[in-house]
Amino acid sequence: MDQPPDVGLLVVHGIGEQRRGETTEKLLRGLHECYGDRLRVERDAAGAARGLRVGARTVRVYEVHWATILGKARVTGTFRWKLLHELAWFPWLNWKAGLLRAPEYTRLQVLAWTILLVPMTLAAFPVYWGLGLIAKLVAGVREARTEPPPSLRDVFSREKRRERSRRAAESRTVVDDVLDSYAGDVVNYMTSLCRVAFDDAHRQLDTAARDILACFYEQLAAAHRDGCREVQILAHSLGTVVTYHALTGACAELVDGDTPPHQPKLASITRVYTIGSPLEKFRFFWPATIRGRAVGVEGWRVQWDNFRHLFDPVAGRLRRFSSWGGVTNHALLRGGGVLRSHVVYERSETVLSVLTAGLFGEACAPRRPEWRRTLDLVTSTAENLATPVVLVALWLVGASFVVATPIIPGWLFSLPFRWLGWPGWVTAIQLVFLGSALITLAHFTIVDVRGSAKRWHAQWTRS
Repeated sequence: MDQPPDVGLLVVHGIGEQRRGETTEKLLRGLHECYGDRLRVERDAAGAARGLRVGARTVRVYEVHWATILGKARVTGTFRWKLLHELAWFPWLNWKAGLLRAPEYTRLQVLAWTILLVPMTLAAFPVYWGLGLIAKLVAGVREARTEPPPSLRDVFSREKRRERSRRAAESRTVVDDVLDSYAGDVVNYMTSLCRVAFDDAHRQLDTAARDILACFYEQLAAAHRDGCREVQILAHSLGTVVTYHALTGACAELVDGDTPPHQPKLASITRVYTIGSPLEKFRFFWPATIRGRAVGVEGWRVQWDNFRHLFDPVAGRLRRFSSWGGVTNHALLRGGGVLRSHVVYERSETVLSVLTAGLFGEACAPRRPEWRRTLDLVTSTAENLATPVVLVALWLVGASFVVATPIIPGWLFSLPFRWLGWPGWVTAIQLVFLGSALITLAHFTIVDVRGSAKRWHAQWTRS
């Protein structure tokens, strides 16, 4: 592409261990379905897509790749399950702090969500425990196949038993790794963004938000150096939050050097496409970081299209983001069920139709045969039916261990009274253990978690 590109497209990926170019390649597969041989792709020496051409229209691709900043080696051990219980209290704490205000939110609405979220996070714990138990069982079977069986002396050795207990307690499963790499990305980004100090083992994450935003501004500056006539942005998942923070300048103080407000550069941005965006949820839980102000460019407006799959639990309709001229929300139904819906946007006919109109000046959607549509409907339906069944099964596995925790000790302590034929004592002892468990649960939920939630909330809202 000898001439300056017509459009510079910033691609901002979402959570997880994203490889460089992964999101761009998913987009290219969708564009190939639209244009076929009409789409020309220019690649660099490493094989990454750098330029696109359809007819006389040229697009230069700039990937905002930030996954290495929150890479696996850096985030291991950062996700805490207790944080989910603490976050359930955030909407109410936001209301009390005056961060959620009428008429956008009502007191009854915030209270209702808090009453719903607190027990939901408790109910989700058995699912997490069930997944962890199954993962540890699978890991134990694999370890037994690869390691020689312990000797009789090792079996009865106190030191060996202690070592095995310590290893079991400290062992990590694939469930822990997934939570660190996906849910942990959200927590780590927001923790760094709000300048809450990490523990000593993860001190390198203190600058994660600054580094991620710097990646965005670096690619925006590159688009201007290349002479792009206009800039458009395609952002997915947590990448939509990064994009919003960068464009509003709400966190400009985190980035050094020639970065925000970047007013001349931001003024060239004409369109924003958000797919699978959790921005509305972030506004509910972290409203202090979603300030809703423009970047300071007089009269600046963008055409903002937000795409949400109806089965995507992460995405949502954007109702309260009108600072740049409003949002056009698009609801999607095809392409995937509950599990896949968050990662299928780049091949959606609706997304591709709007995206191609913005990039190449003509709306073009892939024409798929009827058998593919039917297969998609069948697999999505099966996925939506199977997901709750699997979740219930996992919940039952975890709940059985949770319930057994107070029941088994009570049953053991009541055995002598059962043998003596004192049923009243048996019932009393079992009720004492069960009541103690319920009191402990109530204290954890209302006193312990609510207290720690207040401390975290105070740190996350001080900026």
